[in-house]
Amino acid sequence: MKVGAVVACLLVGFVVAAPVILGGSRLSAFDLLVLAAIVVGAGLLLRWRGTGATRMLGSVLVIVGVVIAVLVAGLIWLLTQGLGRPY
Repeated sequence: MKVGAVVACLLVGFVVAAPVILGGSRLSAFDLLVLAAIVVGAGLLLRWRGTGATRMLGSVLVIVGVVIAVLVAGLIWLLTQGLGRPY
């Protein structure tokens, strides 16, 4: 798989999210998790099939995607369990 194919996958993911982003509405937690999965998937493809420079980019994409997913999951946990609901 070439770098262009991975970049195309990323662009498709962001094009899918573009109406939400450009529409001014807020991204839901599900949207953020889907974007994180797209970034991690693209990073894994680059790590698996890339050359030296693209493998480094793949590593960065995997780290960024995992960090986004962990932050979103932590925020979901805080809002549902950790903070509780005000009365």
